Amino acid sequence: MSIPTRGSRPIDADGISYRWRIRKRPTYRQAIESSPMTVAVQRASDGARSVLVLDLRVTRPDNRIAPHGTGITPAQVRELIRTAIAAGWDPGRGGTFRIEIPSVLDTIGAVSRRARRLTSSRR
Repeated sequence: MSIPTRGSRPIDADGISYRWRIRKRPTYRQAIESSPMTVAVQRASDGARSVLVLDLRVTRPDNRIAPHGTGITPAQVRELIRTAIAAGWDPGRGGTFRIEIPSVLDTIGAVSRRARRLTSSRR
């Protein structure tokens, strides 16, 4: 599994290049506030196979029930990549690594350092 290059954004974290992406349009469940916003991250090199899925525990700003201005910045994604690596994500291994981020503070750009590992499927 890999994230598409088209529509993803480049980012560097600690000297390593990654690409990250948020779906352009919400899924049905995200649109009605029953599923949180997620961010997919993958190392930018050709041999990278592991995808990091960050469950942000916030609704998407374009949900149908209560639209709001919460967003995610590249600086937050960089910090989330560091948090995921500290939680055990190895970008060079295969499979999907999912973690839940309990709070993303949108106004000051801070990210909680406490991440809870949800699942990890390795091949």
